[in-house]
Amino acid sequence: RQAVEKQSNLNALTKTDLQDEIQELHDHARSPNKPPDENFIQRRMNHIARIAPDILDVVIATVGNPIGGFMLIAKKAAEKAKVLAKGD
Repeated sequence: RQAVEKQSNLNALTKTDLQDEIQELHDHARSPNKPPDENFIQRRMNHIARIAPDILDVVIATVGNPIGGFMLIAKKAAEKAKVLAKGD
């Protein structure tokens, strides 16, 4: 949340959207009844990378769940999202 609030280049609506994306990732990572969904994670990482690419590492650190395999997929998705964001 703090990393999002520090993004002075984003308006309030965009910050809210970004926080929602991060919360969805967090909820997905903590879901005990569902395996990690790579497409779901990738879409959120891509969106976060377009809005604020510099906080992807913070997102990974705060929502990662190594037990469920989420961390591995999230890292992979974040790397791909960074590459895609640089191409825009």
